[in-house]
Amino acid sequence: MAQVNVSANGDLLDALGSEWAGGVDRLNEFELLFGDADHVELLNLVGGAFFADVQRIFWDDQLLRLTRLTDPPRTVGKDNLTVKRLPDLCEHDELRKKVEEQVAVAVQKAEFARSHRNQRISHKDLAYAIGGSELPSTTLGQVRGALDAVHAVLQTVQMGLQSTHLSNEVLVYGGVPVFLHRTASLVDAVRCVEELLADLSGQAPPWNVDVATDCIRRLGGTPSQENVRRIIKLRSTAAQLRADAGNSAPGDGSRRGT
Repeated sequence: MAQVNVSANGDLLDALGSEWAGGVDRLNEFELLFGDADHVELLNLVGGAFFADVQRIFWDDQLLRLTRLTDPPRTVGKDNLTVKRLPDLCEHDELRKKVEEQVAVAVQKAEFARSHRNQRISHKDLAYAIGGSELPSTTLGQVRGALDAVHAVLQTVQMGLQSTHLSNEVLVYGGVPVFLHRTASLVDAVRCVEELLADLSGQAPPWNVDVATDCIRRLGGTPSQENVRRIIKLRSTAAQLRADAGNSAPGDGSRRGT
């Protein structure tokens, strides 16, 4: 089995593996948030403009990660964490050649991201800014392909180093699934409570203090100023949810192409 310089690249492989895994994790989160029609509808309902910003930030962060992983080994005199460092660590010509070929593929597959970094994210290309040029399209499939190409490089080197397999699967834990579940539950709860209050409030507008006071009394509560404010806020939120649900279309670019 062809070997790689263990002492030179152990930490480098770990760092590159962590950066790659972070990219897969972010892509999985992105697909959960914006790649499902029901989730897009929920996000538009509770804050479409805000989540449009989140989408753009997530996407640009992903493009920047791909360019970092495939950047030159040094820029302006500083060393970079990049797969382009791996061929020089290979002690055998056969392994080095294979890694060089896979690195070239990874760089080519990430080229679309580099165009966006250079002309839109890190700098604002004048021709692009004034509408005189267009940038290449970006899709989930392109990002997945570039990450897979990076994984192929890491897998080849790791097999040469330790004869171990580097899994190409990164599971999404915690954050996004929990957020989606809790948000959906809260929206459902607000709608449910408002439907129950509707029998008490009739067609009165949400900001009607007398109706809020009567609702609290009928429910056996104390109509304090704070409780009245809460009922008004609850009914106003429910009314806004109904209006947004009736008017919303997945806005903005809430879904990227696959």
